[in-house]
Amino acid sequence: MKKLFPLFLQLLISINCISQTFTCSPNDSIVQDIDANSTTILKIDQLISSSVDTVNLEIEVVYNDIPSTWDGLLCIQGFCMGSIVPVGTTAPMVPIHSNLDGYTRLTVNPMGNTGMVKYRVYVYDTNFPDDGDTVTWLLNSVNMTSVKENATKPIRLFPNPAQDWLSLSLSHHEINTLRILNTFGQVVQHHTVNNINNLVINISELPKGIYTIQAESHQGYVNAQQFIKQ
Repeated sequence: MKKLFPLFLQLLISINCISQTFTCSPNDSIVQDIDANSTTILKIDQLISSSVDTVNLEIEVVYNDIPSTWDGLLCIQGFCMGSIVPVGTTAPMVPIHSNLDGYTRLTVNPMGNTGMVKYRVYVYDTNFPDDGDTVTWLLNSVNMTSVKENATKPIRLFPNPAQDWLSLSLSHHEINTLRILNTFGQVVQHHTVNNINNLVINISELPKGIYTIQAESHQGYVNAQQFIKQ
């Protein structure tokens, strides 16, 4: 039994040291305003790791609150699914390699509807299904005509990255609500800021990571920008 232990330990170490065989590019989430009256295409690439030759990826839709009144479809490397498919849908990609990247591509048209929506897909190597990554689209459908009339962005963030405090300069006087969301789309801070131009927020208790701050006006327009908590 003692003779087998070193071999067992080596196998255990090798299993625990297996790293992800792909990465998402440019990152694993998209936070974006989109036009309520037009089609928007949003793609997140899956790039193969340099340590492997070919990777077989599959996807599973794990979150979807896009209303049925929206039009669109989900595509992955190899084919398109014909619609914004529901939670629980699974599908394999065409195998990817050094000359063929994988991708998950969401096409949406809000058909005139406005509001925030989230769509999330889990992407994984079929050989290591527990070592995958989620790709997320957090989208805010707005009337772009009214957005263009607000010539300047309502929020300027500094410093970014930030550690304990985040300063905000608000150039739009009609902002009344600020929300901070984590990468899962969960609200981790909420602030009421009626007619305030400058604000300092304590973010010291937030875990390190990427966050989205939303500024909502009295008219319902939401401006979303990202910052990094160090």
